[in-house]
Amino acid sequence: MLNNSVLEQVKRDICDQDMLRPGFHVVAGISGGADSVCLLRILKQLSQEYSLSITAVHVNHMLRGTESDADEAFVAKLCRQWDIPLRVFHADIVKISQSSGLSEEEAGREVRYDYLFQVLRDEYADVIATGHHYEDNAETVMLNILRGCGLEGLTGMDYRSGSIIRPLLGIRRSQIEDYLCSEGISWRTDSTNLSNKYVRNRVRNLLFPSITEHFQSDPARMINRLSALARRDEAYLKDQARKVFSDVSKELSPGISLDADVLCRLDTAISSRIVRMAWEKATGSLKGLESIHVDEIIRLCRESGTGKRLSLPKGWSALLSYGRLILSPAKPAQKKAWSYPVAVPGTVHVEEAKGVLKASVLSRDQFLEKFESGSEIKETSKTQVFDYLKINCGINIRSRRDGDRIRPLRAPGEKKLKKFYIDNKVPAEKRDEIPLVATGSKILWVIGMRTSDEFRPDERTQSFLVLTWNDFNDGGEKNEQTQGTHHKRTVGGKNEGDC
Repeated sequence: MLNNSVLEQVKRDICDQDMLRPGFHVVAGISGGADSVCLLRILKQLSQEYSLSITAVHVNHMLRGTESDADEAFVAKLCRQWDIPLRVFHADIVKISQSSGLSEEEAGREVRYDYLFQVLRDEYADVIATGHHYEDNAETVMLNILRGCGLEGLTGMDYRSGSIIRPLLGIRRSQIEDYLCSEGISWRTDSTNLSNKYVRNRVRNLLFPSITEHFQSDPARMINRLSALARRDEAYLKDQARKVFSDVSKELSPGISLDADVLCRLDTAISSRIVRMAWEKATGSLKGLESIHVDEIIRLCRESGTGKRLSLPKGWSALLSYGRLILSPAKPAQKKAWSYPVAVPGTVHVEEAKGVLKASVLSRDQFLEKFESGSEIKETSKTQVFDYLKINCGINIRSRRDGDRIRPLRAPGEKKLKKFYIDNKVPAEKRDEIPLVATGSKILWVIGMRTSDEFRPDERTQSFLVLTWNDFNDGGEKNEQTQGTHHKRTVGGKNEGDC
């Protein structure tokens, strides 16, 4: 009844861990070894009960010559016997390892998962099933310990991780082999499993047997218990960090930002997890980010000032900017400069700034009728008024340029636009996004922030230039076909373009 006990335990684990649901299409990785053959057999046995569709995937790593080809032939024959569709891929792991700088173990793992996910997409399948078992998890945790892992590394594998399920994770290797023998099913033995060339094999063949011999203890059982306890605590800490992460993070294009002040106040157990979540969100995976990088990022928030930056893996950087921690590519793509002449009267639709600028000229009587006498337009208002006759040439709406200058309203003198941004704590990464209304290199209006005192109306003003900015999402009409219309129109002898 051994075969029934293994099958029943796997069924319980599948149910408890919500690994399969009726009607699922499962992509199963099969090497030909005992664990993957057992996985495929059990999925076949459960296929009628769960109405499963199964597609097997075999990757020939081309590491063992004719032995690798024999593994492929064995898998193909088994799938024909069990009437399971099979996809076979070939990968020169030695060559991939050399070109990528990865070990053969790491390269083989990455290639296998790449193909498994490819088939998952091709077949519109629901999950990927792998044959990882009880000892595999213990070996993984021990390898993580030897690398100096934190709590997350102690959690090892889980029954379900995203689209990947591991139905055999609670089954011991000896149970798998006894199960296959009782079913009369053969399997392939990888000769490299006996070699201590690979680190995992040294843990399996040397370290674990030595622990058993010298400490009369089953390392797999002890480490799996440690793994379960660590998984419980890690789940709680990650849940707490996730709640904070949603409040302090903002997505950028590209990258992500976090509230650095909040990170400073949090315990490192939570802030470090938030940083890792941000890295994964921004780059697509946790690869590359080590604990030393996380510590440096948190230290940057706690001990540095605005403008300080540190380099991170994958060509990314961390920047502290006015209370925000910004994770982004170290060399962001150069933003394309843009500029459109403003017709007066007229309308300019600016796709780059996602808004519409409307311009009109009013006489003094019209201005006083439209704007109540004595009322003052706030500097942050979407409508601003200028003395049109003080503008000696055409005006443009554009992005910033080197040499731009502004004389802020009520300020003692003129200053460079860059200095204005610094004084007003505008993050460097945001400065290219702010639309400007300019005449030559002089700025009339930093939209949403400040106007120029140089072009301010006074008691002698007779012609009032009224400019109104509306974002597309604030009711501004989005009409790309009209962008650029009226741009060459001449009003009062002024060409509506650059001076």
